[in-house]
Amino acid sequence: MMHQPPFEAGVPFIDLYACREGARLAEVVSRHAQVERIVCGHVHRFMMLRFGGTVLCTAPSTTTSIALRLKADAKPASHLEPPAYLLHHWRPDTGLVTHFMPVGDFPGPYPFA
Repeated sequence: MMHQPPFEAGVPFIDLYACREGARLAEVVSRHAQVERIVCGHVHRFMMLRFGGTVLCTAPSTTTSIALRLKADAKPASHLEPPAYLLHHWRPDTGLVTHFMPVGDFPGPYPFA
């Protein structure tokens, strides 16, 4: 687990805060097959990618979510999206399963057909 993600997300005002030298970290991680997942925060957006031979994901926000603006001249902004978090469930037979969990009261449960 780490605070700032070690990759560029393509959102200019998020990428200012990326952990630098991500390629060096990816090279180290790639030599260690036991690394199940890398989990990061800080950027208030859920993202997932392959990184150093494993999966890297960033946590969604429990407050405001950073706007997904991919243009180089994009202005910083955020939205009041439903808050969410990631729940990581470890099992010896499957490894780490990550669930995206929105926070709030939602209709249901409904019968599953």
